[in-house]
Amino acid sequence: MRRGTTGTEISTGNCLGFNGLFSGQVIYLPPLPTPTPVVCGAPHDWVIYIVQRGDTLFHLGQAFGIPYTEIKRANCLTSSIIHVGQIIYVPPWATRTPSPTPILFYDTPTETASMDTGFPTDYPTEPFLP
Repeated sequence: MRRGTTGTEISTGNCLGFNGLFSGQVIYLPPLPTPTPVVCGAPHDWVIYIVQRGDTLFHLGQAFGIPYTEIKRANCLTSSIIHVGQIIYVPPWATRTPSPTPILFYDTPTETASMDTGFPTDYPTEPFLP
């Protein structure tokens, strides 16, 4: 049934016989379950962390040795997206030093001749970190 209750439970709860219902009869239904709100907010001992370039909640969870969902809940986030410069709370300890996920940037291809071959390059030359 729509209320998550069976006909037998309604019948028993209203002391109904097996004759069924008649028009105009009043019956009682159990209250609808109320969803338990998910409490969010950081524990009192957590510290402020400023999101760095390349950080993700998953990466921070690994760095602090906890599921990323705990960081998400503690910061009352409705999405897993975080932004550079955003202030979030994290545990006061880290199992390893948080460092942004490395992002490699490549030189753009050029149409100039390569020094080694004399042919134009059509692929990135070397990765570099900013």
